[in-house]
Amino acid sequence: MKRRNVQQKVDQELEHVTFQSQAQVLEKVKPSTKKQRLQAWLNKEVEVPLVPAATASLLLFASLTFPPFFLSNNQEHPTVHDTDELIERGGSVYWKSSYMEVKHDARENED
Repeated sequence: MKRRNVQQKVDQELEHVTFQSQAQVLEKVKPSTKKQRLQAWLNKEVEVPLVPAATASLLLFASLTFPPFFLSNNQEHPTVHDTDELIERGGSVYWKSSYMEVKHDARENED
C-alpha cells in the first residue's frame, strides 16, 4: 500500500515534465545508418589493464634502446688497422690484409 502511494505522488509531481528528446535517444541507442553505427563503434570505451600495458611498453623501449649484448661487432666486422692500405685486383678494391688472408686460404685449399 505504501508503495502505491509513493508511485502516485511521483506521478503527480512529474505530470508537467515531458520528455522531448525521445528520437535522439533512440538514434543513439540503435543507430540506423552505417555512418552512425561506425561512430557508435568508434565511440566505445576501451579499458586497458595497466600492468600488461606498462610491461609491454617497457620491453619495447628496452629492445629499441639497448643493443643486443650477444652480438659482437668484432666478429662481424674485423678491425682494419690504420696502417692497412687499399689495393686493386681484377677491377675491385680490397684491404690489403684481407686480400692476403683470402689469397693464403685459397692456396691452402688448392693443395
